[in-house]
Amino acid sequence: MNFGHGYDNFGDFHHSAPPGAFSRHYRCYPVSFLEREELERGDKIVLPPSALDQLSRLEISFPMLFTLVNPTSAQTTHCGVLEFVATEGHMYVPYWMMSNLGVGEGDLVTVENAVLKKGTFVKLQPQSEDFLDISNPKAVLEASLRNFSCLDQDECIPIHYNNKTFWINAVEVRPGSAISIIDADVNVEFAPPPGYEEKEKRMKADAEAKAAAAAVAAVAAAAFAPAATTSSGASAAAGAAAGSRLQARMEALAKQRLGADAGDSSESSDDEKPPPKEAFPGAGQTLRVGARKGAMLVAPADRMEEEKKKEEPEKPFTPFGGAGRSLRD
Repeated sequence: MNFGHGYDNFGDFHHSAPPGAFSRHYRCYPVSFLEREELERGDKIVLPPSALDQLSRLEISFPMLFTLVNPTSAQTTHCGVLEFVATEGHMYVPYWMMSNLGVGEGDLVTVENAVLKKGTFVKLQPQSEDFLDISNPKAVLEASLRNFSCLDQDECIPIHYNNKTFWINAVEVRPGSAISIIDADVNVEFAPPPGYEEKEKRMKADAEAKAAAAAVAAVAAAAFAPAATTSSGASAAAGAAAGSRLQARMEALAKQRLGADAGDSSESSDDEKPPPKEAFPGAGQTLRVGARKGAMLVAPADRMEEEKKKEEPEKPFTPFGGAGRSLRD
């Protein structure tokens, strides 16, 4: 990435003073006291006019870079300068820089001029996974870092985008532990947010565990499938046999019922038949229509005579054994 900056307001300084040639103590206040909230988007400070006068005499080279030191804790950071309009003895610093230094309103801060090499590499680590949701984080970073002059290793800087503030940690810078990014071509590399790798590992492990469980379930299903099929087939055969036996039983019962109904109908038909009619009414021989169709029966009187004749023994035949007869004229 290339970060371009403009400092034409202060002219050109062709000579470089050694680090620490300019060293002053100022009371530190946030830039909100100047109602300059936009300065919170970068690392530029505001110094009093006397600082510009002394820097000019020291022939501090352009661009002017400074080291801010907390005298109490020796915590340091680096920054650029935007204007020389502060009240004498005061300086105005972005509040996030005051937090990194560990100073409060009105605390003394030492300001020294610094000479930093142009950066060639920086590794940035978002402190929140929300930064990964930005559609084009590289473009957002390039636009935001144009408001910065320096980057210190292991220091968090704010990136403002879409009404949100994202904190980015410079986990590694080259060369040195602090670099200038003014008009510099810097190779930017991203590191995952803290805890993101562990989260990815857990998600990967969970996915692998689910895949393994699914594979085991598939193997188990395949192993028990034949037994289930055989059991199902046996159950189906038993059900079919039971159904056949039940059907046969029902058919037998139906046949019995039909036979009983047929017998009842035949008896009822015989009972309901009218009495036989006499063909030739009178004392003579009668003919009756029997129970059997078309059968002709002899009258009872004639039948008795015939039976009587059958019971009497037949007399032997005697020639000329008859009673004598006489012939008369």
